[in-house]
Amino acid sequence: MVPSSPIFIGAIIGVALIFDFTNGFHDSANSISTIVSTKVLSPKRAVVFAAFFNLIAAFGFGVAVASTISKIIKLDIVATESIPVIVLGALLGAISWNLITWYFGLPTSSSHALIGGLIGAGIAAAGLLCRQARYHPAGSNLHDHLTDYRSVLRISVHGSGPLAHTRSSPDLG
Repeated sequence: MVPSSPIFIGAIIGVALIFDFTNGFHDSANSISTIVSTKVLSPKRAVVFAAFFNLIAAFGFGVAVASTISKIIKLDIVATESIPVIVLGALLGAISWNLITWYFGLPTSSSHALIGGLIGAGIAAAGLLCRQARYHPAGSNLHDHLTDYRSVLRISVHGSGPLAHTRSSPDLG
């Protein structure tokens, strides 16, 4: 296991700042596109406008999303020494997703990328048993099948089979 030295924690903070940078340039196009396309503001002024209000929002509206996520995550499942590695994995996964979707011009959420990275890193650290199963109150077995990852994979593969044989455009001919 990697020791949680101050240098390693500092490196994780550096990676978090890189994520914040990719979050900024990834989401800035989504936040200013309407203002620029309608010619209300120039692109330069729109970026300054968005940066200013993003900073104000961080201090004015609090950290409700981070608070909610911190209540959902159960850290007692994994070893304490592995928590910094999980955070690093989550950040690297989110940065990778941000860069891939930015390159292809896909409008995705950086916050969702971070949550997905956190889920992936958590599964890698604790295995699939780390998920918290919620059972139907009536004891129905259907819910167990739907929450089982193998069943979901089977349903998605078999359900998409008929779609592979359809055409993307109708025959207008």
